[in-house]
Amino acid sequence: RLVQTKGAAFREIHKYSHKAWMIPSGMNLGGYSMMKMTDSVLFFHRMKLRNNTHFRVNFIHNDISKMMITINLALVDLHLKGAYERALTEDDPSVLIYAPNFGEVEFLLKNVKYLMKGQYRLVNKHLTIELVKSDIEIEETLMMYTNQAIESAAIRLEKEKMGAFLSRLQNDLDEWMKDYFNDYLIYIELDGIEHMQELEKYDQEKTIVLQEYTDASIALINARTRKLNADVIKIPNFTLKSIHGLQISLHDGALHGLNSMFRRSVPTGYKMDKVRKIDSIVAFSNLKVVYKYEAIIPTGVPSLSGELTLTANEVAARLGLSVIEEPDTVDLDIQFLNQMKAESLTVEGPANTLIANFRHVLENEIITLMASSLVHGVESLKSLPHCVPLFIPGQIATNSQNADDNLSTDNNQLRFNNDENE
Repeated sequence: RLVQTKGAAFREIHKYSHKAWMIPSGMNLGGYSMMKMTDSVLFFHRMKLRNNTHFRVNFIHNDISKMMITINLALVDLHLKGAYERALTEDDPSVLIYAPNFGEVEFLLKNVKYLMKGQYRLVNKHLTIELVKSDIEIEETLMMYTNQAIESAAIRLEKEKMGAFLSRLQNDLDEWMKDYFNDYLIYIELDGIEHMQELEKYDQEKTIVLQEYTDASIALINARTRKLNADVIKIPNFTLKSIHGLQISLHDGALHGLNSMFRRSVPTGYKMDKVRKIDSIVAFSNLKVVYKYEAIIPTGVPSLSGELTLTANEVAARLGLSVIEEPDTVDLDIQFLNQMKAESLTVEGPANTLIANFRHVLENEIITLMASSLVHGVESLKSLPHCVPLFIPGQIATNSQNADDNLSTDNNQLRFNNDENE
């Protein structure tokens, strides 16, 4: 039935008059992100889908033994529109020069192929997709931006150069697709399926075991982070300069709370050959980025100093564990999922009374820089299997705009032994 409706869920068919195999325009895709260009950095915000985007379901495969659904979709083209700001760079990559250079930006992602893998749970005789992982292929990406009513020529972007922007877009797309297909699954009754009672009992027992294992693994991750004294790690300094004389220096930056991970969802898992895959959504109870700042405002007043704090208690990440019984090893992966919000930033000190002077810079450039450091720190947890992790105390992390290039992708393994040896 899903194929017959071309991927349209029942409630969506009614809403869109039988044209529901589409992603509606106005959907947020991309969030706060930045992209390194020649001699500049582009900061993107308010990125949305410009048009209703039709998609086609090419392939669906259900594997009940692994409680997994695989869906291959053709999204044709994704046309995004939003706002950008451009900051110039100096020889020192930590110094950004803010000029009144901003406007609208458009992305055209051509011939997008989206492969979605969802993990099922069986709840009250209904299947529901608990967690989604995906792969995305893009034939070509074009970017156009407007500055002072002058439209640039289309710039062709390589996928590997899109960095964090593409990751944010894919996370937003994953969340929408999960909700979309769960909307369809609401109407699928499983009462008549043979051995349903046994399957439901097995799924409940498996869920309990996975919860216990995941909780124990998270406790060991937190303990190893504390053992490495990595609950507070240094992050890069930045300086933002304005051609109007405003200057904000961010220094003594630190990421707090990497040892406060906890499980936020029911874990899912399946076995492939000798490897058991376990995935769950995790969060952090005390995660925040703190910078000391010094602001020079071109009004003749003395420089202002204080602290900027970006709280991230609502963020989520996907924790992936690949378990091998013999030898007893676990491979660790973690992927950041959420976006930072403007209200997450707190300004302490005298600059708070003059916040209107640089609110625009705070809400875009500074939040994006701080959020990038936070994302890099969270995803660095995947390096725990290394003898020397990426976030050893006293070592300043790489500059945020280069973070994606420095993340390790090695499939290193970590033994979860009682003595926590590497």
